[in-house]
Amino acid sequence: MSKVISKQPQKEQVDAIASAVAETMKKTIDEQVDTTKDDSKLFYKNAEGKMLMCELTMARRENAPDPFLTTTNEEIRWIKRGQPVIVPWYVVDQLKNNKERKFRTEKDEQGKKVVVFEDIPTESFQYHAINPAPGVNF
Repeated sequence: MSKVISKQPQKEQVDAIASAVAETMKKTIDEQVDTTKDDSKLFYKNAEGKMLMCELTMARRENAPDPFLTTTNEEIRWIKRGQPVIVPWYVVDQLKNNKERKFRTEKDEQGKKVVVFEDIPTESFQYHAINPAPGVNF
């Protein structure tokens, strides 16, 4: 005598597993997207108490890579030049602090040639903070 096995219990098990996997994936994605869990990223906040975001526009330059590649805190970002993009404040902060030293010669008060330098930003860009909290000057 052959035994008949119903597929209904198997389908219920597969559905339960699929549901559990979907919930786990949703939590994983939410944790990756929610950058506010890192307290250091909340150094600057917006008016709603969340991480401050900025609108950033990288200047177009001849012979410069487009899109511009930047890595901040192990986050890789490709930023299209000449178009405004929304980025966290710490990306703009990194760009502001990324400087290169330019040297030139000048004459001092005695007429001698001396080498002087100035630190200038490596990249040209414009930005503004979006809805910063009161007292936040970024």
